[in-house]
Order: sequence, then structure tokens, then C-alpha cells
Amino acid sequence: MYRQLLKRHRIYEFVDKIFSEDDKLENPLYIVCLPASSVQPQYILLNDLSAVDKEKFLKASISVPVVMEPVLINGTKYFD
Repeated sequence: MYRQLLKRHRIYEFVDKIFSEDDKLENPLYIVCLPASSVQPQYILLNDLSAVDKEKFLKASISVPVVMEPVLINGTKYFD
């Protein structure tokens, strides 16, 4: 049942709707994600990133280990 609720493609469809190339964030927006090779979380400021990178980091910040795959960004795998 939980796998139905957390299907990655449905969550990603929602994320895709949030950001587009024209979106500009007015206030600082940070997300937290964890590189798979580290125990130190990273705080990522989304404001200055491209729409593609915003989307990747946002997807990484909701990638729950064991339930979802990590997101590969610049050669590093990230989780929530």
C-alpha cells in the first residue's frame, strides 16, 4: 500500500509542475539532502541554480532511502 502512495513518478510529476525555466524564487529557499557517500547533510540554496538543477535537488530531497532511488547530481548520489 505504501509503495502506491510513494510512487516516484507521481511525486516527480508534481515536482515538474513546481519549477519551470521562468520561475524565479523571491526568498531564499534551502533544501537538505544527504550525499550517499557521507553522513554530513548538505544545505542547498536553490535560488541561483538552473531550473534543471533545482528540480534534481528537490527530487533528491524527497528520495527516501529504501523506498526510492537516489538522485544522481554531478556524479554524486543524493537522498533525503
